[in-house]
Amino acid sequence: MKLKQSSKLLLFIGFVLTVIYTLIAFILIMTEFQYVHDSTERHVEAVAKIYAKEEDVVQGLLNNEMDLEQYLYPVFQVSDELSYFAIYNNNRKIVGHSDSSKIGGMLQCEDAINAYDGEEVLCESNIFVKSDMQSFVPIYSDEMIVGIMSIGVSADDLWYQKVNQVERIIIIFVVGIVTTWGGLWFFSKKYQGRLLGYQPNEIALLYSENKSLIDQLEQAVITVDVNCRITTINPMAMHMFSLTKEDIGKDIKAVFPYVHLKDIILSKSHVEDEYIKIKQHKLIMNVYTLYQGSNVIGATVIFRSYLEVDTMINQIKGYRQIASALRSQKHEFQNKLHVILGLIKMQDYEKAQNYITENVYKTNLASDYYSSRIKDDRVLALFIGKEIQCTEDNVQLMLTSDSFLGKDHTPITSDDIILVLGNLIDNSYDAYAKSKKVDKRIVVDIIEDEEQLLITVIDQAGGIDPTLKDHIFERGVTSKTGDTRGTGLALVAEVIRLHDGEKLIESSEQETKIEVRLMKVKL
Repeated sequence: MKLKQSSKLLLFIGFVLTVIYTLIAFILIMTEFQYVHDSTERHVEAVAKIYAKEEDVVQGLLNNEMDLEQYLYPVFQVSDELSYFAIYNNNRKIVGHSDSSKIGGMLQCEDAINAYDGEEVLCESNIFVKSDMQSFVPIYSDEMIVGIMSIGVSADDLWYQKVNQVERIIIIFVVGIVTTWGGLWFFSKKYQGRLLGYQPNEIALLYSENKSLIDQLEQAVITVDVNCRITTINPMAMHMFSLTKEDIGKDIKAVFPYVHLKDIILSKSHVEDEYIKIKQHKLIMNVYTLYQGSNVIGATVIFRSYLEVDTMINQIKGYRQIASALRSQKHEFQNKLHVILGLIKMQDYEKAQNYITENVYKTNLASDYYSSRIKDDRVLALFIGKEIQCTEDNVQLMLTSDSFLGKDHTPITSDDIILVLGNLIDNSYDAYAKSKKVDKRIVVDIIEDEEQLLITVIDQAGGIDPTLKDHIFERGVTSKTGDTRGTGLALVAEVIRLHDGEKLIESSEQETKIEVRLMKVKL
């Protein structure tokens, strides 16, 4: 099983701490061993010196009466550090010993022979090796060496003393290791719990993905924490409300006082599709409370332009116009069929033939004329529908002979063209409703090339009110009546902005010309 990054980190930390604890414990144990070794050495030397000067020991050697067990043995009962004593005569023979069975034995330590020359000798080995420790001190009588006094500690007793002293260190070492690994385990569980089971690299990936998505949204997004301090502002919100990255971390009331997020967080409620006007922007607002488990951690407010709603309504209107055009064509075709049926019943076959030939010719001629210039079927259907609508009110809708619109004009969509063309024709058509002119014409010119799409609509309906000319593409500005007026050209302006285009308005009492340029490529 592949370990997670955090698990590897914790294992590494645990391993490093274990190595450190082990090194410290080893140094302390070695130091303690050395201390026990040195203190025992000093102790046996001191005791050996003391008893080498005892008169009973000297006289016992001189009189060859070494019944000293009752004299020396109590010393070993009081001192746990000492294991035995031995007294040697000048023949290197044991004449007194704490263990009577060893009396008569010979001196074994070769270095101890130097004690007969007046030296104090200590027989020992390495501190980590189990071996006896013996101190040999010469016994004097009238400045003459008459024997050797030896005080010793057995290997087992000496090792026991060392181990007994380091037991504390071993216990502390074990407790330290267990505490370290237990703490790391507890920390890892708590750490993972706070991170909701995710690893740091996974959190970084999720953060990058979410930030990228939020930054690319066309809606304005602002997020706050439970204390109403701003945590996220996407580029659209910065652009729309003139905010900056420096505003992140500030109280939202000080930066953006238009929404009372504190009340929403406290009530754990949400707001859906609420209309709100902020400065010059008319927006649709959604507010959602953010949760981590069952705990509220903040809120997110999302704004989208009210123009989006108008755009959808206008697109629906465009589709309805296409449907209306088809119905009009259907009714016109039915009427023509009824005329033909009547002529046949009257047995006036010649007139029926001429009528059919004339209408087929006109229909084919018009169909060929439009379809050869407008390759986009949806835009073609809209234009035909508008033509039939205009014809019913004696308005002539004309498409210039040099017009051309391809079937594919990406990134400009058919809906964008329908929105622009439909609104411009409707404006000219509505203008003629207030005009008394007899000759009513609307001229449409559509020119497309590799870089741009140019839509021009011209009418002679009397011109645009000079006071409105510079503002007719703004939302709510209109010369018409009705609650839904003043949105069409605002949507056209939105399409122009979307495609980095531009508009041109030329208006007089004789003629009004509106030209819309949409770019297919970024310049």
